[in-house]
Amino acid sequence: MTHTLHRIEVKTDLKADFIFLCTPANGINSRGATPKLLRILEILQDVGPVNMGFYGSREERISMESMKERLHDNSRLRCLFDSRSKMTEVLRRIKDEDAGLSIAVTGSLPEVLAVAREAGLTPHTANLSLGVFGKTELLPPDEIMEVTTMCGHGMISFNLVRETFEFVRKGLMTVEEAMVKLDQPCTCGIVNSGRIREILEQLIRDSGTSFDGGETDGRQDIPSGDFN
Repeated sequence: MTHTLHRIEVKTDLKADFIFLCTPANGINSRGATPKLLRILEILQDVGPVNMGFYGSREERISMESMKERLHDNSRLRCLFDSRSKMTEVLRRIKDEDAGLSIAVTGSLPEVLAVAREAGLTPHTANLSLGVFGKTELLPPDEIMEVTTMCGHGMISFNLVRETFEFVRKGLMTVEEAMVKLDQPCTCGIVNSGRIREILEQLIRDSGTSFDGGETDGRQDIPSGDFN
């Protein structure tokens, strides 16, 4: 799940950004996992994620019923929530199911730790992004990286974001159209459309913004203490 760790905040707040992943361990607890995954998918559906992906098929392209029919023992469940209370509810309900499957949550570390405490859980592992190293002067501005890093597999290109930003700034594309265009390439379904809306609305307010050059380190402050 480390591909989700490199999200940065420039114009938006990561406090409303929680990525969920459930993955059976192949050959360890995957056999017979389908009914457990189905139950977890039902919980996710009931609570209501902002975005969801399923093996190269996005939720808008495949019905939830088709998704349930295609589940198998090695399926991965991936989605995004924009609410701390919803993320807490999901973890609490999955804990009550006691399915024995691995769950990973990505977000601002203080927020994720708070969610875990509220759900009655103690994380056993934390992976952190240390930022971007090397010739960072070759990177685009932070405002572009804020969007591209929402897709950890790099499927949202710098130039796609640049073009979309310019279209919105010039009034050639609506915010809603831009949100769909920028969300489309990420088949994992972990792009936060609410954050994209905030970025685009800020862009309209600051319509003189230029998107040439720039650098970023993408670092977050790491809270002190352990995971208890």
